[in-house]
Amino acid sequence: MDIIQAFDDYLRHLNKENQQVRQQDSEGRYSASGAGMCLRKHHFANKGYPRGEIKPISLRAMRLGTIFGADFEDAMKWYFKQQFESITLFTEEYIQHPTLPIGGHFDILIVDNKGDGYLYDVKTSHDFKYKKLFGRNRDTNPSTNYQQQLGSYAWILDEMYKHKGGPMYTSDSNGKMKPLCKKIVYMANCYFNKNTSNMQMMETPLDFIEIAEEYWERLLSYEKDDEMPALGDISPAYVWECKGYCDFIEYCDSPHIVHKETKTTNIITKEAKIA
Repeated sequence: MDIIQAFDDYLRHLNKENQQVRQQDSEGRYSASGAGMCLRKHHFANKGYPRGEIKPISLRAMRLGTIFGADFEDAMKWYFKQQFESITLFTEEYIQHPTLPIGGHFDILIVDNKGDGYLYDVKTSHDFKYKKLFGRNRDTNPSTNYQQQLGSYAWILDEMYKHKGGPMYTSDSNGKMKPLCKKIVYMANCYFNKNTSNMQMMETPLDFIEIAEEYWERLLSYEKDDEMPALGDISPAYVWECKGYCDFIEYCDSPHIVHKETKTTNIITKEAKIA
């Protein structure tokens, strides 16, 4: 029995289940987790284009991230139960913009007794990426999609507070409705190195809230006219998206897409040459 194949089949099964859950939560909204990435990805996803099959190696990596994230969530719940009474913890909450079709799940939101929010996202990373973020030879021009993702959640939360009375409210211990937070005052990504198990946090400037808002306005300017985002206008945001990091390559005409040719060896010709 090929137990590796059995494991990969199980991961495909889980991925299909997770996609169904995400679709139910989103109800057709654009996914905030894709902030800062190619605008065309949102267009294809929102129009219901079938996604390409994810490679087993990618599914395994994603599963490690999911397991670690769940463990981190449990740790936060345990820690806050032990240590704090006046500080509120929210984890894996789905939030949606009160007036625009955008939503997503944030990882961790900590709210103090003044209503100020501290927003965190947990990321697993391979060693090369981690060293580019925290090593001696850091990337001087790194991608900012993770920062824009946090900025998108913060923007949505801030907008939710401004438009009181919607789904942004939650029940407190007395059954009264209160906002998740009044204002986001701090954001950070927490990185876990899968190779070494080292962990570090990287603060995200609050400027990314405005940057994220501008990003979504850019996308919606195309979508309101039912247009495909133009090549070169954050399509793609990074060239590497077209090289194995997009589920919709077969529908796109980006010049950065490289289709790898399958190389085969002509055994008969090889044997004839040897003879």
